[in-house]
Amino acid sequence: MVKIKSYLPLFIRQLDYLIIIILFLMLPVDMLNGYLLKHNIILPISVSQLYKFFILHLIFLRFLFFPNLFKTSLILVLILIIPSFFQILYQLKAAFFFHDIVSVSKYTTPFFSFLFFSNVIINNEQEKSIVKIFDLVRVSYVVLILNIFIKYFGFGFPMYEHGDIGSKGFFYAGNEVSVLFLILASILAHGLWKKRNKIKYYLFLLLNLAVALTISSKTAIFGIVLVFFLIPLKRISFKSISKKRLKLLFFYGILFIIVSFLSWKVIINSAVFSRISFFWESLDFWTFILSGRNIFFADALETYIHKYNFIEKVLGVGQSTYEQLNNGKIVEIDIIDIFFTYGFPGAFLFVSSIIFFLVKLINLSKTNQYSHCNFVYMMTFILLFVSITAGHVFNSGLSAIFLGLLLSMIFLKKE
Repeated sequence: MVKIKSYLPLFIRQLDYLIIIILFLMLPVDMLNGYLLKHNIILPISVSQLYKFFILHLIFLRFLFFPNLFKTSLILVLILIIPSFFQILYQLKAAFFFHDIVSVSKYTTPFFSFLFFSNVIINNEQEKSIVKIFDLVRVSYVVLILNIFIKYFGFGFPMYEHGDIGSKGFFYAGNEVSVLFLILASILAHGLWKKRNKIKYYLFLLLNLAVALTISSKTAIFGIVLVFFLIPLKRISFKSISKKRLKLLFFYGILFIIVSFLSWKVIINSAVFSRISFFWESLDFWTFILSGRNIFFADALETYIHKYNFIEKVLGVGQSTYEQLNNGKIVEIDIIDIFFTYGFPGAFLFVSSIIFFLVKLINLSKTNQYSHCNFVYMMTFILLFVSITAGHVFNSGLSAIFLGLLLSMIFLKKE
């Protein structure tokens, strides 16, 4: 027994390393999955779902050695699956159950990923796994931008089918591509800024502007500009603004205006501008900003009021029934979709988890031992804003693992 315990830390470290290595293939598998779906090759379970279930099982296997992590994860899954069990009893059928399981896995993967990477960072005495985590980010970023730029060679899928506008490579979900791009690019940009590689940082900004304009989504374009100009400003203290800092502010202000102007010149001469102009002239301000999600919300609210019974109003109805009641549409605003799907328990878990995370982040930042707290704090609010206006942040099958990775960076120490 003592001998087994002595080998246990080594086994856990090897398992950590194996999981991280397997994650290197996640985006290529998503590419294959997108190609099959686009060509109407529908499998009983998609290759992407199968691969991610395998990853989640490995993470759960690791959690077995940390009882608190395992109990927390299991309780979360059980709470979110309650609406689906109720629908089985209510409708006396269970054909939808697997679809609901997939939905629950999408919402819980960022949380499981955060727990996994946080535990790896905190308990990793050697740098091997942590270095591999950043290698994962770099390789995944390269795979992503190659997918985006492949449009110029006549391959891949457009972001918007009508008009052949934008690019999402061989990935299927366009909105999720924008979120993944923001997460990966921001991590790498922050690393360059911390190393004071300013020339590389600004060249990297130009590269990512080209990627964002090629994607042609509002989230990618405005998100990348915001991220790149907030990362340097996080280093400036406004309590005592010296002449040097005023010059820096002035420089970044001018640079922001120049980059915004050049980006705008490119946009107005692109096909995406015609699309934006059409919707701007056709829709009111909020409908334009939210891409019609406010209308979807009004319809879903009517459904909630008139078609949910009392128990469903409290506990939710599960993903399949939610989509069925709304003619296959969801609002695409994360917190609202969570509420209509998983009721008050789901919404409470979501909001309380974010509050708990922010409190933990603020407490860690006060110790002055952790080097990424300000960056993660900034990205949390940017991604929360994206989740409210565009959705597909906290239920993204494509970016969920990397979202958890990003949040876990609060535990990276300065050394």
